[in-house]
Amino acid sequence: MAVVASIVDGVAVEVKGLVLSLRNQPVEPGAREETSFDWTVPKGWETEVLRLEPGTVVPIDVAVTTIDGGVIVEANGSVTLTGECVRCLDPIEVHQDFHASEVFVYEDSRRERNRPAEGIESEGDEMDSALLIERDTVDLERLLRDAILAEAPLQPVCSEDCLGICVHCGILLRDAGPDHKHEFLDPRFAALEGFFGERDESEPRD
Repeated sequence: MAVVASIVDGVAVEVKGLVLSLRNQPVEPGAREETSFDWTVPKGWETEVLRLEPGTVVPIDVAVTTIDGGVIVEANGSVTLTGECVRCLDPIEVHQDFHASEVFVYEDSRRERNRPAEGIESEGDEMDSALLIERDTVDLERLLRDAILAEAPLQPVCSEDCLGICVHCGILLRDAGPDHKHEFLDPRFAALEGFFGERDESEPRD
């Protein structure tokens, strides 16, 4: 996969796929570097109802700020998710802006954070390995998945006033006439319907 290099204030910031290189990131806390790159969406970026179409090119702006023991990574952009309206099943597009921010730390910083104080036994939670800086790189995949897919609507609709489809015949209710309806006879009264249908109307009623 091609490497995209952006020169910002004379520093090369490299991105390969969604792996961001920190080899040229200044070590002084507070130092900030920015870059933009085009990400080509692979297969598998989808929820149960919406998806990012594979092959779509998404421009992403990234800023990296050095902190003690790691970096803060921010990513911004916008995407278009495709799917079906959950009411009428018509194809829809959902345009979504995203902003993601996460702290990534170096391995030594993780050891320091998880080291219990002298004389104290601790079983504290281990730091998520996805947030570690490995070989001077950080992987932005989970950061973007959380920002894009986790924030996508769970029940997307083509419009808030979508009427959906008739649950009995499947016709779109927006196309159905005002007289559209279904009558159902309770099977417990089916025999009575035949009985009353054969009644001689000339017979006197009680």
